[in-house]
Amino acid sequence: MELLDRDVIHVPFSYAHHAGRINELMRTYSDLPVSFADTCLVRMAELCDDGRAFAVDSDFRVCQKHGRDPIPVLMPDEQSSP
Repeated sequence: MELLDRDVIHVPFSYAHHAGRINELMRTYSDLPVSFADTCLVRMAELCDDGRAFAVDSDFRVCQKHGRDPIPVLMPDEQSSP
């Protein structure tokens, strides 16, 4: 949040502009523990060809942009978890 507050990063994303696709993604991944925030990340990945997602949930790795392309994910080392 501090990075957002300091304008280091910007999130020019509006649910209202992408509601149809986000709702479609929610249905697509309804059998997984994928959240609203996760589906927003998938949609943002679809819009940014060179973007990466940061996720702490390994379930996010099954998500794909455009239903076929893997999303590059930055994830904390799972082996270092207690």
